[in-house]
Amino acid sequence: MNFSQKLQKLISKLFIVLIFILPFVFCWISDELFEFNKMLVVYAFSLILTSLFIIRMILEKRLIWQKTIFDWPFALFLGSQIISTIFSLHPRTSLLGYYTRLNGGLLSTIAYLALFYTFVNNIDQRARRQFFASLFAGGALVSLYAIGEHYGHSFSCLIIKGNFDVSCWVQDVQTRVFASFGQPNWLAAYNVTLIGLGISLLISHWLKFLSPNSKAAPPKFSLTYFIIALSVYLNFLALIFTKSRSGILAFFVSLAFIIPTLIIFWFRQKILTRRHFTTLGLILLGFLIPALIWGTQYTPSLQQFISTTFAAYQLPPELPANLSHLNLQITDSGDIRRIVWRGALKIWQTHPFIGTGVESFAYSYYNYRPTDHNWTSEWDFLYNKAHNEFLNFAANSGTLGLLSYLLIFFTLGFFTLKFIFFKKQPSTHYVYLLIGLNGGLLALSITNFFGFSTVAVQVLLFLFLAISAQIFTQSPKITVQALRFHTQWQNIALFFTVFFTFYFLNQVWLTWYADFNYARCKSSVGKVDINQALTYCQQAIKLRPKEATYYVDLADFYAQYAVTLAKRDPQSPHINDLANLSLKLSDQSMVLNHVNLNFYKTRFRTLSNLGLLDSQALLMAQKNLEEALKLSPTDPKLTYYYATILGVNQQPEEALAWLEKTISLRPIYLEARLALAQAYHQRQNFNQALKHYHYLINYIDPNHGPTYQAINNLATISGIISP
Repeated sequence: MNFSQKLQKLISKLFIVLIFILPFVFCWISDELFEFNKMLVVYAFSLILTSLFIIRMILEKRLIWQKTIFDWPFALFLGSQIISTIFSLHPRTSLLGYYTRLNGGLLSTIAYLALFYTFVNNIDQRARRQFFASLFAGGALVSLYAIGEHYGHSFSCLIIKGNFDVSCWVQDVQTRVFASFGQPNWLAAYNVTLIGLGISLLISHWLKFLSPNSKAAPPKFSLTYFIIALSVYLNFLALIFTKSRSGILAFFVSLAFIIPTLIIFWFRQKILTRRHFTTLGLILLGFLIPALIWGTQYTPSLQQFISTTFAAYQLPPELPANLSHLNLQITDSGDIRRIVWRGALKIWQTHPFIGTGVESFAYSYYNYRPTDHNWTSEWDFLYNKAHNEFLNFAANSGTLGLLSYLLIFFTLGFFTLKFIFFKKQPSTHYVYLLIGLNGGLLALSITNFFGFSTVAVQVLLFLFLAISAQIFTQSPKITVQALRFHTQWQNIALFFTVFFTFYFLNQVWLTWYADFNYARCKSSVGKVDINQALTYCQQAIKLRPKEATYYVDLADFYAQYAVTLAKRDPQSPHINDLANLSLKLSDQSMVLNHVNLNFYKTRFRTLSNLGLLDSQALLMAQKNLEEALKLSPTDPKLTYYYATILGVNQQPEEALAWLEKTISLRPIYLEARLALAQAYHQRQNFNQALKHYHYLINYIDPNHGPTYQAINNLATISGIISP
């Protein structure tokens, strides 16, 4: 085996390692535990794998390039992302991705494409079998990880705190598991993608055991297929425990594609027999049993069915008092999605061709945010995704981005059907494999329709496409072109390849280390020596001087420090220095990113604190909110803040008008409703004040003490009797 062959084998091993470890990657000492770290791992592997592939070509003095059916769709898709990035609301975000998600930015797309082409040109059939074994082994283990959480034992807590329980999570992880993925729906998307492929592989293998040909020796025990079988059913059980409606729906849709397609194929090949239905029955039985025991989001368990049947003959329990108040209701996630989708459609209609920029949804949505959003329980959440992958592309990359993305799947579906039903004597193994790959990606598309892609499933998407591309070109005609390198030019090419690989790997490391310091800064403020906490943020800025997030938070911390110091030592000479530094950093954050709504809210808090030291900062806070309202005119929190600052800046009539606007946007906004009632109370407009006090009691908080006290005072002063 020569060195080039060793490189190819090393590439295969690294793919096997990547696909196994990626689901488990998370880090509790960074600011975002899951997606951020997974994306950086993908960047590192993509860099190493691509550089090894390039080195292989340099050593062999030839261009190794397998043409695939996806070349043109990928070229169009990448082109749409580049154009959208250039004309983005914030090109840096479009290039790198939204901090701290990263997935979806232009760089992530380039990394996934690099993995695709490196896989296609280096992974042979034998390595592909090892790849499947690693993929499903990782899937089995991460499912066990999730199943353990359901029963109160999280490996994450064992690692973080040393306790094998679920106490390290704020979320109720026993009710909805997420293992090392961060959210139940993200784990569910991974589960159903693997299940779809696993079903077809199992059918392919189990048919051999049920072969009617008695002369044929039964197939030997295969560890790979044992792992696949174990993984498929463990993934399904983990899927049940995620309680993901989109995940369960995707599972059923995947089955509805795989089973009829197989039956039609068998029928056309005239091989459909009882053993085929027996095989399908055994496969489905493996899903039916856990579904009956534990139930799904759409089907009850046997215990639930029995208890519900008996409960029909019993009197219903009385509902606890005050359960009907609006502020106690949790809005259904489906209702919230429909509202966000309307906003995404509005963005697409306004920017139809290239959108507002890759990964710019967090900036563009709030300018088109429906007022209905203010009635939901997540009215003040930041949405950096459209919660629909397709609308996300439409809003961010326009029609060009959406159509080029859909073209990838259309190409896959077209050539799959052509291979299965119109190819003469197609390889049965490849037919099963293609059906499984398509079934898995169809399930992934369903979960993406109700959510958005994450790092682990994006890697699966591009590698599944790579395997499909290899199947469509079973007799690969790799473009081989002599590069005519002299030894000297080979050395130069090798040097630059290695140099740039290490340079970009160092950038990946610096990105993580900066985030690590940023996380330490945030967690240390108010807990340890403030100087040490601020040093961490300063270090983060030094490592990544163009990351606006670090500036805006450090400015806020300096402002808090200045106010605290002023209370403790009013004569301290450092107060003005801290205030000026805070203002400088806050201004710099706006220079680096002037379209992030959260930055304006944090800057308002910063300037409000500085206003305790210098009234000029309050005027700056007012102007800051005026700029923020241009970005998000339907945000009641902004209008409430604006009313508050107008009152502080001696503009009472304008403040009253903005309070009215606030409750028109969100009638159940307690603080705004109370402030408006108090404003009318102070103006001796008692009828209006009483109206808002009673609304607060009747619809927002029936036990709000200050409101009852205000009503009693009002009755005493004005003689108005509370009804």
